[in-house]
Amino acid sequence: MADIHLHSGPEDAHAYVQANGMDGIQIEMLLNLLAINNFLVLLRGKTKKPDKDSAIFISFIGNMDKRMKLDSKIKPEHGCHYYSALSMMASKASYENRAYIETIVKDHWKMEYMGFYDHWNDYQEKPRRNSSLCVIKVKTMTP
Repeated sequence: MADIHLHSGPEDAHAYVQANGMDGIQIEMLLNLLAINNFLVLLRGKTKKPDKDSAIFISFIGNMDKRMKLDSKIKPEHGCHYYSALSMMASKASYENRAYIETIVKDHWKMEYMGFYDHWNDYQEKPRRNSSLCVIKVKTMTP
């Protein structure tokens, strides 16, 4: 019979995961370590360490779906189809860091990057990384 563990808050859950295996940050670091180093480099021990603030560091969600480009067949003049596709990609990108988002918006989506804003988390008494807002400017044909 499996043990059932009840947790009273995020700290208890985090402590349980750390005591019993890898947590999310460790999994993200491992996935990025494998992505930026090839197998031979890993065997030799001369690895590059992933930087969580770099434009190439990808979250767990980003590692599950590595698409970066918008569908080139869908244009702003297609209305809701375009904005639906853009919303989906923006939702996925919202889990990423500031440098990654800026690179995606400017270099892959070819849009104007307007800014990145952190929101305060009263419970944790710090800015929340995964509740940030990225503002982009979509150029359309209408004035």
